[in-house]
Amino acid sequence: MARAQTTDFYHVMKYAVRVVTSGITGASDFQAGFNTASIPEANIELAEYKEGVYLHRRKFPGDVTYSDLTLTKGVAKQNTTMFDWINATKNGEEYRVDLQIAHFHRDDVVGLADFTSATPNRIINCFECLPMRSKPGSDMDALAGEVSIEEMDIGLEKMELVDTN
Repeated sequence: MARAQTTDFYHVMKYAVRVVTSGITGASDFQAGFNTASIPEANIELAEYKEGVYLHRRKFPGDVTYSDLTLTKGVAKQNTTMFDWINATKNGEEYRVDLQIAHFHRDDVVGLADFTSATPNRIINCFECLPMRSKPGSDMDALAGEVSIEEMDIGLEKMELVDTN
């Protein structure tokens, strides 16, 4: 008997990055496609403690830290949203946003219209995000034929995973 398609694992290619809350002008442009989006890692530092009567060290959970989120996308005409965001930060303007990485099952989305109407199966919410590094395009090379890619590293204070199934 064949395995049900609904039990297949998620693919990494079906996702969308969305700005959830923002006071930044033009931040809705981030709700476009990205070539890659690195998923932040949650890390818990360990606090160790030992007394003279113990033969081993005791371990306790310490501070929680999250790795940075990196977004990359192709450079497009008249789209400077990512670089504008880091300039807003530099100039002391409103710069914090909450981002959402929506992860879809392979069968739930086929075209661009599906990404705007479909409910994601998993959501990674990233809170209090701020830009840390922006590279507005690839290094120039007259012999290369690739698409120019812009990159941005984003720091976040907190993250949560929501399974909507």
